[in-house]
Amino acid sequence: MKILDRYVIRELVIPIIFCSASLIMLFLIADIFDNLSEMLRNKTDVGYIFKYYLNLIPIAFSQTICWATLLGTIFLLFNYNRHNEILAMKAAGLSIETIMVPMLYVGLVIGIMTFVINDRVVPNTYLEAQDIRHSQIEKNASSAKKMGGLTLHDVTYFSPENEIFYIQTFNTKENKAENLNVLFLTPEKKAERKVIAKEGVYKSGVWKLKQITSYDMDEQGKIVGDPVILPEKDFTEVNVTPKDLIETSRESIYLSYKELKGQIQKLKEHQFRLHSEEVELANKLASPWYNLVMILIAVPILSVIAKRKAFAINLCICFGVVLAFHITNAFAQALGKSGVLYAPVAAWFSNLVFATGALFRLDLGNR
Repeated sequence: MKILDRYVIRELVIPIIFCSASLIMLFLIADIFDNLSEMLRNKTDVGYIFKYYLNLIPIAFSQTICWATLLGTIFLLFNYNRHNEILAMKAAGLSIETIMVPMLYVGLVIGIMTFVINDRVVPNTYLEAQDIRHSQIEKNASSAKKMGGLTLHDVTYFSPENEIFYIQTFNTKENKAENLNVLFLTPEKKAERKVIAKEGVYKSGVWKLKQITSYDMDEQGKIVGDPVILPEKDFTEVNVTPKDLIETSRESIYLSYKELKGQIQKLKEHQFRLHSEEVELANKLASPWYNLVMILIAVPILSVIAKRKAFAINLCICFGVVLAFHITNAFAQALGKSGVLYAPVAAWFSNLVFATGALFRLDLGNR
């Protein structure tokens, strides 16, 4: 690696680290102010507060790293312009493309690191943070502390065996379900039987149901014959596990790329339209590269040799383009979730459009 490349990388990485730490701190401070009254009213233990904010750091990093990269790039180019270093580089025969290459290396590494954190760290830490918030800070009636574990609500699961499960509340620690409904479908996806239970507990690989009502159904969904009512029974007819219920009820932010992809494939087997989930899946691959797009946007605009007043104008233009990028991204994803755009196109649209536009305008930086 050339000396100049090492110099540019060092001068870019340091402000990015500083900006990232500052933005994460602001993220946590904002959350502290949001929850301070709850903490004081419920006398939350300091240990839980520390653990809660420790678990929030990964999600704070993933949501602020693109802005930290943008600010770090602006700081680097401002210093280069102020000390006439860009002028010296260009006078030595270096093009803006050559100067930008080490910056792109940094963006590439940050993108890979962001994807790994989003995929491997954020799902577990953010879920634990939300559990602590509900159970120890807000102390809701349905919190984990009062219910003995994290409680899920309105869980729907579609099994590969043509069964649809609906559970009103499910306690993950006790593996206990309340108001459980199981609808059995024919291979043609028509209802043929329904089982309703007031309570169900998963134990030793079997669901033990209580206060059961079961009845058969015809092709039109009407009850056939008399319902069967039982006080208690081992429900050995299905293979759904608590793990299946937990995974299907988790929001996309709580799922890794592989888990979300598997969930989508399961739902597709039952011919459900999953535009929103498919966009979220594609976005898990697209969002880590926002920081790289920020570098591509900033370099052509801010590497122009200019006085401070002109640099300030260019800075405003840069922020305007970045704002347009985020607006376009939100609009494209909204179209994707509504089914108007193909999911990968919706997730990658703003990345590709603004990155391509920035590359075509690199000649600005050579002025």
